[in-house]
Amino acid sequence: MNARFQKKNRILLTSFLFIVLVVFAQIVWWIFFQISNSKTTSGISLKMAEKTRSVAAWHLHQVLIHSSGDEQNDLFAGKIVLSGDKISQISGDTTGFYLVNKSGVHLGYPVEFSGLWMVRSGEKGEKILDHIHAGKLRDWVQQNYPQVEIYGIAMVTRPWFLTPEDFRVSVEHVNKINSETERQLRMFIWEGGFFILLMIVAVALLYTNIRAERIHSHQVHNFMLTVTHELKSPIASVKLYLETLLKHDPPKEKRSEFLTKAVEEAVRLEDHIENILSASRLESQTEKISFTELNLFELIENWFSTGKYHESGRIVLEDSLKKDAWLLGDEKKLRSVFTNLVDNALKYSEGQVFIAASDGNGKIKITVKDQGQGIPKSAQPFIFNKFFRVDDELIRNTKGVGLGLFIANECVKLHKGTILVDSDTGKGSEFVVELPGINEA
Repeated sequence: MNARFQKKNRILLTSFLFIVLVVFAQIVWWIFFQISNSKTTSGISLKMAEKTRSVAAWHLHQVLIHSSGDEQNDLFAGKIVLSGDKISQISGDTTGFYLVNKSGVHLGYPVEFSGLWMVRSGEKGEKILDHIHAGKLRDWVQQNYPQVEIYGIAMVTRPWFLTPEDFRVSVEHVNKINSETERQLRMFIWEGGFFILLMIVAVALLYTNIRAERIHSHQVHNFMLTVTHELKSPIASVKLYLETLLKHDPPKEKRSEFLTKAVEEAVRLEDHIENILSASRLESQTEKISFTELNLFELIENWFSTGKYHESGRIVLEDSLKKDAWLLGDEKKLRSVFTNLVDNALKYSEGQVFIAASDGNGKIKITVKDQGQGIPKSAQPFIFNKFFRVDDELIRNTKGVGLGLFIANECVKLHKGTILVDSDTGKGSEFVVELPGINEA
């Protein structure tokens, strides 16, 4: 990856992280703001309820004063009129008025009474005592001012003048405010927590996508460099051999050798191009496949017991291949699978490469095992990805474009099979291809 590309990625990543931090700070601020605002609102509600005590006292006092003597008003339970030292009139409920016998004769002063009484003067100098109905009074307060309640009403034993101290904020209203505050706090905490969790998930997904895109860009960049070299190398070799033949007119033996090498390089070039085209077709699912009955073990013996594989002297075909194993498959695609696996084993190891087989339960297994440096566990989930190459000095210096295992895996999938790897650093690699037998295809 060049410096310009790295710089661009760093700028994008820094900008992204800055935006994430700003959004995160905004969400945290919103949570604390809402919590603080909820507590403030609760405090204001309580203060307003406290002020309601004065309003309720004034309003009720006005109602009592302006409605005194009105027998239709439910607040008044009874009335006593005193003229001098005698009772001139008595009506309604006068419970709590003392020194009054059954005949209604006033027994003398001082007058004593308990409960809620309002004292006023009559037109002729009489003293009028209005008995206030305690239950109705509570109902009136509850209906008009549900935030407050009359406090200690049963203990009032004086001529009654209402003051704010006679009221208090009702326990029910306080509990309601506290309950609403707690509900809002829970709501804000849950909503804030949900948004933070949502943002974390979004950040994780975006980071994963950005990282995957960077890795892909890095792989594509390396692929372009590698494939350019891999394509130019055989072209340059073919050109060199042909120019030598034209300019120097070598002996017949040399001519034959140069032409053979030129053809080999041309075939290598053709293989590279075919791999690139095949990978593209497999990825877009446009690769054509033709199934026929094949004896896989026989084909593997034929592929790897002749030609360059036989000449290498490093291929060991196990005796388990010396029997029949039939399946429905595409010979060209299956050959691509196993030649890619064996070519990788030869490239990335120096010892022998073992090919073994087994079948049973309707499955056919082919194992390709090398004695190379192995594949790190951390890289194994990605080895079947297109363009992926393990970041290792030996591998970087080995020819390849990162398409072999991708093509092998996709071709195995087309045959409804699986390909697994068992490897570790310094212990070699073992690839196991499992395909359905002819009865399972």
